[in-house]
Amino acid sequence: FLFTPFVTSEFLPKFIKYSVFIFAAIYFIFRTEFKFILKNLFYNLSVVFIIFFYTFFYLLNSPYLETPVIYLLLIALYSFSLYIFLSSKENISLLISFFVIVIIVISILTICSSLVSNSGIIYFPVTIIAGYPVGFNALFGLVHWTFAYYRPSFYFLEPSYLGFFLGYSFFFVLKAHWINKRFLICLLIFTAGLFCGSFTFYMPFVITFFINIFNTKVIPKIAKKLSLVYFISFIVFSITNFSNNDTINNSFISEYLGSLLDRQERMNNSIDYIYQESPEQILFGTGPGSIEKKSDKGESNAYLKLFIEEGLIITILILSFIYYHLKNNVPLLFVVLISLHLVILIDTPLFILLVILGSIYNKFDNELIKPKIIIE
Repeated sequence: FLFTPFVTSEFLPKFIKYSVFIFAAIYFIFRTEFKFILKNLFYNLSVVFIIFFYTFFYLLNSPYLETPVIYLLLIALYSFSLYIFLSSKENISLLISFFVIVIIVISILTICSSLVSNSGIIYFPVTIIAGYPVGFNALFGLVHWTFAYYRPSFYFLEPSYLGFFLGYSFFFVLKAHWINKRFLICLLIFTAGLFCGSFTFYMPFVITFFINIFNTKVIPKIAKKLSLVYFISFIVFSITNFSNNDTINNSFISEYLGSLLDRQERMNNSIDYIYQESPEQILFGTGPGSIEKKSDKGESNAYLKLFIEEGLIITILILSFIYYHLKNNVPLLFVVLISLHLVILIDTPLFILLVILGSIYNKFDNELIKPKIIIE
């Protein structure tokens, strides 16, 4: 919660964030049984070598990018230590129990935030966060006036970040047979996602919906329930938020087109940078944060940003890592891949945690790990 995409990341100084990374990495390693470190020793040493090789490479070739390079080093060490830490059944069980409770709380507060802000029951004073005016309430978090209604984002910086989190959470819970009342939890999450009004939430559902129509084997036994979730949640959302269709439709078209043009401009600039790169830069990148040094707007597409700044090799390794860990849950994989096209999440602790969590399904199914999750 101290890092992007949460609001607190805008107010904490860098030395505190970096200290938390170091403390977390040390804690995870010392709480991990030594046998788990030795179990995949070659893999673990290879990861450590790659991390430090790229760190020194960027520092030598892009000395003006010291801050983002140090951040990249720390996020990589955090990811590696977290991955080892979650090799333990007990640690995974505890983390998932906490994660499900967090999902439920955020979903309920998101729904309530949309209802009270759009009905005017509670006033959200306007404040400036990350350069944008937003409504803020200590209990419900942020709301953003877009598409002619207030879109909640809880304590995420933007509704798109919340949309990613809710979309991921939905498909995570949906396949987790060991979570009690998972269908009701999914209904709650989906309703919250509709109130959020983010394309990072909608698009994976559209794709998986058609997959279920033509190939129900991708998500066996749940196609009918999934369709029912769509129907009930859409009715609830429509009655609540779309009472003034003309205003919302006009605002939606104008704001969506504006966002589309802005993204197109960023992508065109990034593609121009690719044409200017040397073969070495194509392989190893121009360094973390280099796009922001060249352009005031930066890049909102994680694929382009990753390819330009960290190179083809790292891009392939990261995408392979994501695919390997999420391939057993196709909708969850879609959520991650589509979200990376829309928002920058790939270098955040939250994204890394969710990808690693997504890799545990085989462990739960094959080793019969049953976390003590009680939702009644």
